[in-house]
Order: sequence, then structure tokens, then C-alpha cells
Amino acid sequence: MVATPLTVVAPSHLAASAAISTLEQNSDVTNGNVVPNDGKTVLLVRNTNAATRNLTVNYGTTYDGQTIPPIVHTVPVTTASVLIALGPSGITGQNVNITYSNGAGGDLKIIPISAGG
Repeated sequence: MVATPLTVVAPSHLAASAAISTLEQNSDVTNGNVVPNDGKTVLLVRNTNAATRNLTVNYGTTYDGQTIPPIVHTVPVTTASVLIALGPSGITGQNVNITYSNGAGGDLKIIPISAGG
């Protein structure tokens, strides 16, 4: 299984006149997704379903000999969004894998954003 990469968007592309929906990327429920993490990356996640959905951030790395555990985030019902910080890349890794549960079925739309700089 190869996770589907998501493209990180720079804030300069988030003009007030731009429709956010044009930047959204589909969740890959079958293979998961992978997001490059520069240490300043956040995920803006929107649920298009009338039921809550779960997204798990899998860091797959260790820090100071300790495994960084996966974190499950619940995305509320239709039109609700959550903002998820991936954390410093020196601790959480430069690539973060995302998996889905709770019947996510492509209902989650994701915009990875980097504060960059």
C-alpha cells in the first residue's frame, strides 16, 4: 500500500478572494495519505458528511528513544472543520502518514498549509 501524497499550500495562495474548496484535496481512505512536514505544517480538515469522522496522524518515528504515538482527531459533522498542527519535523518526522476510520469514505477534504519562512 502506497499512501497518496497531499500537496502543501503556501499561505500566499490563500487569498481572501480564493475559494477554499478549490484547494481541498480528497482523503484516500484505501491507502491513506502522506504529508510533507516542514515543522510549520498544519492540516485544515473539513467533513462533508452528516456523521463525525476520524483521522489518525501516524508519526512513525521516535524521539529521545520514545515512540511518537499516533493521534486520532475527530472531525465534527457536515461543514465543520478542524485545524491540526503536525508538530516540529525534528520530533514528528519530515513525512507524516494519515489514515482514516469511522467510515470516513472520502468525506474528509484536506488542505495542508505551511507557514513556511
